[in-house]
Amino acid sequence: MINDIITEYCWDLNAEKERLYKEREHKPRLWMSNLGGCIRKAYFDMDGAEKTHPFDKLLIRKFRAGSDEEDKTVAAFLHKWPNGVLREVPVGNEMWSGKIDILVAQNEDFPNGAIMENKGTSPYGMKKGMIPRLTHCYQVLAYQKFLNAGYEVPAYLYYRCWDFYAQFEITSATDENDDFFGFGYVEFVGDINGREESGGYTFNLDTELERMENFWGREPMDTPGYDSPFTESFACTKSSRKGKKWKQINCLYFGHCFPELAEKASEDRLLEVE
Repeated sequence: MINDIITEYCWDLNAEKERLYKEREHKPRLWMSNLGGCIRKAYFDMDGAEKTHPFDKLLIRKFRAGSDEEDKTVAAFLHKWPNGVLREVPVGNEMWSGKIDILVAQNEDFPNGAIMENKGTSPYGMKKGMIPRLTHCYQVLAYQKFLNAGYEVPAYLYYRCWDFYAQFEITSATDENDDFFGFGYVEFVGDINGREESGGYTFNLDTELERMENFWGREPMDTPGYDSPFTESFACTKSSRKGKKWKQINCLYFGHCFPELAEKASEDRLLEVE
């Protein structure tokens, strides 16, 4: 009973948020949160396409847990800097749209201010070093690029799950002679539960922006998708607790790209990998 009440509360909060979003006028633009992911999904999102597999109540509750952690971060920052914190700051241009979770003004701890993105994750992801994800790095670097503050505001990712945490500063490599990271490639430095972590990805933001922008003006189904729904992690499908032979539909628009497989899926969206 208690769990059902909380789940319904989270569901109602999300429904109201979606209702308010739909009531506002929006110029179709690509979302920075889709960088590093499926191009076709990014254009489905931009067009407001019909969701063949909308999020269920359990997943909405998980998302709400991430929002609750963000609320705690904002409250802590406002406690320390009462007049130096903004939330959901819009950034973008004619093609791109995003909202910075938390924007901190210049202060003694952050001389150039700070762009912060809160992310929920799992203890498994923390322990296995699956963070920071490249898609999340792209997202905060895009916020940094389109903020137009007149100077470079440092970008951070903060992950939280139970008593696990991780925090990273995300940058684009500036040394053209770097032996591993080329100019503009993604680098990160920080810690996971106090254990220092650093590294990077041999990809850069400008190339990723161009990859998405190349299909501007096309219908979503005329943009590249995946040939198979089982090849990319956390894309069309995700792992299932039922075993390695099973995948669970993960994409809101799965039925548009793979209608025959969508019909074969079980009630809980499971598909057997042949």
